[in-house]
Amino acid sequence: MGIGRPTGLDLPGSVEGLLPTRKWRDDLYKAGETERPWSAGDNIQLATGQGDLQTNPLQMAIAYASLGNGGKIVTPHVGLEVEDAAGRVLKEFDPPIRREFHIDPTYRSAILEGLHEAAQVAPGTAAGVFGGFPVPVAGKTGTAERPGHADQSWFAVLAPYPDPRIVTIVTIEEGGFGAESAAPAALQILEAYFNKRASEVSSAGGAE
Repeated sequence: MGIGRPTGLDLPGSVEGLLPTRKWRDDLYKAGETERPWSAGDNIQLATGQGDLQTNPLQMAIAYASLGNGGKIVTPHVGLEVEDAAGRVLKEFDPPIRREFHIDPTYRSAILEGLHEAAQVAPGTAAGVFGGFPVPVAGKTGTAERPGHADQSWFAVLAPYPDPRIVTIVTIEEGGFGAESAAPAALQILEAYFNKRASEVSSAGGAE
């Protein structure tokens, strides 16, 4: 889903991160570079986003986008088009899908439903933030532990649920639990996005 891989972003300095695997840790152990081989506990750590996993907001956006679009790994791009001084479009950017993977529609639907309930149905972790938001969303809080620092706040959200067209990822260093700072920031982003969309639709006479 793009985690631990190059994003393809057209800016220098991107970091791949790390998606730990049994082979990766076992090879390190054989080389004497870690104290133990892969264990069952690593499976649990990976499933909860803890342990050796290293990722960033852009990789998480790609992962959530692939869930929302049914398995397509998108290529993030900074610009949409190049215009001249008169506003004429000289070039448009439409980066291709990088690859696709199969996700069972039943599993995808169940995951999205769980994310929707986590975001907007009590006692979901973000229901206190998104419970009154008029647009149905599917999202999840995250709290990353950083030794020597306060917890890092995360929130990932797809909207509208169940057929999303926007993904938003927010992380705030030392922001505490996901619902404390990242989720409210994501709410502000989606409020601005959907208010703008509503305004565009209204000015167009209701045409989409």
